[in-house]
Amino acid sequence: MIDFANYLSKAAAKFKQVIVVSGNHELTLDPAMAERSGCFREGSSATGKGGSALDSPEAVARLLRQHCLFVSGHAVDLPVSLAAAPLMPSRKEMRKATRGSARPGPDSYRFVEAGLAAPGVVVHEPPPGSAGATQYGPEASAAPRPPASAEAAAVPAAGAAAAAAAADPPPAAPAGIPPKPEGYIRVTGYPHQPLFCGWAFNVPRGEPIAKIWREIPSDTDVLITHGPPLGQGDRCWRGNRAGCVDLLLAVTGRIKPAVHVFGHIHEDPGISTDGTTAYINAAAVNLRYGPANPPICFQLPLPAAALAGGKPDTADFPVVARRAT
Repeated sequence: MIDFANYLSKAAAKFKQVIVVSGNHELTLDPAMAERSGCFREGSSATGKGGSALDSPEAVARLLRQHCLFVSGHAVDLPVSLAAAPLMPSRKEMRKATRGSARPGPDSYRFVEAGLAAPGVVVHEPPPGSAGATQYGPEASAAPRPPASAEAAAVPAAGAAAAAAAADPPPAAPAGIPPKPEGYIRVTGYPHQPLFCGWAFNVPRGEPIAKIWREIPSDTDVLITHGPPLGQGDRCWRGNRAGCVDLLLAVTGRIKPAVHVFGHIHEDPGISTDGTTAYINAAAVNLRYGPANPPICFQLPLPAAALAGGKPDTADFPVVARRAT
């Protein structure tokens, strides 16, 4: 994790905003799995010989949040001015932006006093008691939030609940997260997937995981989940599909984001669409965990509807996505 944080500190200098969502291999970030696996015992791979300051999921979350927006059940509102890009980067520019350097060792790591979020970005903590919220404690939360602009002024709690109920009755949106403000796009991220081997953030299929997906705000433009929905980038090497049918129902029936990004199934990377949502399996490694798949870059359409608080119109302005080569 120290190596990864070092990488993030360099990536933060190249991109306007870095958002990280954990997944099933991050045992150190799932409190229940960390306790069962004993990954923080002295001498383990997480602590190293003689122990380490990274002795709990809370400590790991604090480390990551020095360099990125570490999202675990959060909704993040990005100003259109921050998210907009005049042109799709060329493949050469993408290779340059994502080119790795020599892997640093733990001794070379230094904390970087960087802001958690770019100017104008608003982070919404998951409401207390949320099924999909990973509780890392107040010291590891995404707060303090940067000052919001006038357009992104927080809606009073009572007003937010009323507005949410009027625009999208329960269970379409979680209580406590205000509607997306005008001039912003909303990114929401969750690390969960249906039961899959003995990994982190496993949730039983059916109602337990459907309850998590019901917490995703309906006005999400870019959804990031670790696992895929059923039928999109979810074919395993044996030919079976590992996607979540409840996630598929939530995405296609209620949320309808412009883009749904995920990974998890290393052997089925790529881009697909159902005509409304672009699905991107952005898995960087192959089945043997080798870094074989180049990154995928997508350009989110931002017509007038997005500037007015609506969703990007993917029918008239399709999402453009490509792999670096």
